Amino acid sequence: MSAVVAQRPTASRAKVAAATPITREPITDFCATWEVISNSLLSAASTDEPHHSGESDRLLRIGSRLACDAANSGKRGGEAQDLAFDIAALVNAARLVPGDTESVIRSHQLGIAAEHLAAIADCDVDGLIFTNVPRPHLPDDAVRKEEADYKELARQANYEIIKLAEALRTLSLHEGAEDHPITCGIAARIGMLSEVVFHAVPLYQEAREQFGKCEVGELRRRFEGGL
Repeated sequence: MSAVVAQRPTASRAKVAAATPITREPITDFCATWEVISNSLLSAASTDEPHHSGESDRLLRIGSRLACDAANSGKRGGEAQDLAFDIAALVNAARLVPGDTESVIRSHQLGIAAEHLAAIADCDVDGLIFTNVPRPHLPDDAVRKEEADYKELARQANYEIIKLAEALRTLSLHEGAEDHPITCGIAARIGMLSEVVFHAVPLYQEAREQFGKCEVGELRRRFEGGL
C-alpha cells in the first residue's frame, strides 16, 4: 500500500506531544475502553457494504478480537499503547482495501473506536487513523481486458519470433548468403515482432509510459499484417 500506516510513538513524537499536549480525561477503566473498541470494530465489520472483496471486514474483525483479548486481560501501560497503534494500523489498512466501501454507519462506528484508541495511545485521532486518504480504485473491465489483450498478443508474437529465428538459421545454412531476399524478409519480420513484444508485454509498463503507449489495435494490425 502506498500510504504509511500509523507508527508507534518515538522520542521525536513524544517531544511533539509535549509541545502540544492533548487534553482528555485519564482512562480509569482500561477493560471497559478495550471493550468499547472491540464492539465498535465488530459493529463496523458487520455493516452491509457492497464490497468487492470484503478484506476490510476481515481486518476490522481481527482488530476487534485483539481489543477483546486486551479487555479480558486488562491490558494497560506501554503494551496497551503499542496495541492501540497496531489496531489503528488494521483500521487504516481496512480503509485502503481497493473496491471495498465504507457507509456512514461504518464510519460512525470506526470513529468511536478511533477516539478510544487515541485515548489509549495518548495521541490525536488524526495522527492515528486515516481520515482523508483516498481508497485505491480497482481497474475497470476495459482496462483489465486491454491488459489481457497485450499479454496474449505478446505471447503469440514471441512464439512466432522463435519459429522465424529457427527458419532463418536453417535457410541461411542452405542459401549460404546473408543478403538473400528471403533471409532479409524473415529478418525484417523478426524485427517487427520484437517491437510488438516490447510494447505489448506487461513487463514493459514503465517503458510504455516513457516511450509512449502504442495502442493494442495498432500492434494487432502489425502482427496480422505480416511485413
